[in-house]
Amino acid sequence: MMNSGHAQGHAQGGETAQLGSAADRLEAAALRLESGSSTSGSGVDDKIEEVIRREIAAVAMALAQQHREMAEQQVDQVREVIGEKVQGELRQTTEQLQSKVESFECNLDKSMD
Repeated sequence: MMNSGHAQGHAQGGETAQLGSAADRLEAAALRLESGSSTSGSGVDDKIEEVIRREIAAVAMALAQQHREMAEQQVDQVREVIGEKVQGELRQTTEQLQSKVESFECNLDKSMD
């Protein structure tokens, strides 16, 4: 389990780097738009606007993917905790039943003597 958590940490680190890279590109495009809006024509603004739209879409997709993966990780953690809890309770119930069966057998043996 430790290895999968370690691998997930690396995956999340990669996603964080991707988000940071997309955010940097978005910021650079916004700066170009700001600096170019006063000196350039509409064609350049349209291109920069399209770049910004693509970067925003990329960031949104990366965030959605990161959200899905985090949700899956949380579901796995909950599943593991619940599984351990159920197994513990099942063990305890089995031990209690075994003790009662042994007590019943002992009482039955005594009554037959």
